[in-house]
Amino acid sequence: MKSGETIILLQASDFHVRAHEGDPLCRPHDIRQLFAFDAEQMAKEIGVPTALIFSGDIAFGGGAEEYDVARQMFASLLARLGLNEQRILVVPGNHDVSRGKAAKLEARMLRDSLRAGTDKDAEAVFIAQRAKLLEPIAAFHEFAMPYDCLIKGDNGYWEINNLTGSSASEYLAADFPLSIRGISTVHASDRNDDQMDNLLKPEDDGSHMYVARGQLSCDPLTDASPFRVIVGHHPPAWWRFSDNRKNLIQARYHLHLFGHEHMFSPQSVGNAVCVGAGAINPDDLENDQARYNWIKIRREGDGYMVRIWSRVYDHKYEKFCEDGEWLGGKGFLISQKLDGEVSEVAPECQPTETIATVDSFQESGGGINPASTRAFVDQEAKQPSSHAVRFALLSQNHARYALVFKELGFEPNETQRKILGGLEYYEEVLEELLQPENIGKLIAAMIKEGINVN
Repeated sequence: MKSGETIILLQASDFHVRAHEGDPLCRPHDIRQLFAFDAEQMAKEIGVPTALIFSGDIAFGGGAEEYDVARQMFASLLARLGLNEQRILVVPGNHDVSRGKAAKLEARMLRDSLRAGTDKDAEAVFIAQRAKLLEPIAAFHEFAMPYDCLIKGDNGYWEINNLTGSSASEYLAADFPLSIRGISTVHASDRNDDQMDNLLKPEDDGSHMYVARGQLSCDPLTDASPFRVIVGHHPPAWWRFSDNRKNLIQARYHLHLFGHEHMFSPQSVGNAVCVGAGAINPDDLENDQARYNWIKIRREGDGYMVRIWSRVYDHKYEKFCEDGEWLGGKGFLISQKLDGEVSEVAPECQPTETIATVDSFQESGGGINPASTRAFVDQEAKQPSSHAVRFALLSQNHARYALVFKELGFEPNETQRKILGGLEYYEEVLEELLQPENIGKLIAAMIKEGINVN
């Protein structure tokens, strides 16, 4: 594969859809609509996603009526992005387990067997009873069927691999060898999950969720291996025998995508990269931050550049914005065979000596006077379009984009502030700043405030 080839993933998790939330008056419905709107806008800037990866907890209680609402939500998102159902890849979470079916005596006994005893004993139960262990997620499976994401009883995962030319993955970029495996981490999940964590013994090495080695096993990486992604709901720290399992996935999968913890947690794990998704619908929607992520994977020499954009819901301005603590495009450089250390990568528009320097920017006669301004852009660097710069600036919260204008010498007076908080004033100034002779200075000021403008 040549350097420069790219795939784009949209990652979201923990929707916790309830049946009544199909009503547009419900707050979670509004947040999900804003998520879909933001995804549509971001796709214009970053690119249309190769796949939409949803890391579990689609429903709140695993009920069929909840999945009816979720299906409508996904259809709306796909329509905005101009994509078909085969672009969605989804795995089950603990909230996708039907508590009624999980409460049956036989099901409880099987789960107890996975939660106790040695790894060998638990594996024997998993192999013998794997089909029955999947019965509590029957409604999830019906929901996931159109997306071709059924957790198969014979191996506990689904997998797409564009090297095989299978119909399930024909939409993937043919020139970017890619393998994505989605696993179930909920074979041992039920209403007693929290209590079970309190009963763990020191030798349990992790939590009580059971993931069999066979769900993770694949060939060792070679120069010819595809870029491998593993998707699950619970991160490995929640699995029994987690140290053993972590060693395996860190040696075989380049990118690990998980949900459940409601935290955005991009990090290197061994020589690979793991991204905790955060949650679209966290437990306390009014105080916690809803979020989702974009991940761009680009072939670089004998490795991969993994860049991440995290979009966070701003309660004050009622929209998703860039995470100020993880500037857009920050990421990691990893090796093809995961045999080299992970290097951190700066945001795509990190300030450098060759990008820009801003001294001042003055307004004169209702226009722009660049005479007292010194700014330059590296002629070899590709300057973003005016549309991209506008979107990047207005995606910020009010306080942050106001700082950019202030940096350039523009502040609304008291009268102007009374009109939508100065928005009309800023819009007029922005039109001037986006002109070819001024846009470099605007980009420089945005970069100085830590705003990604690519």
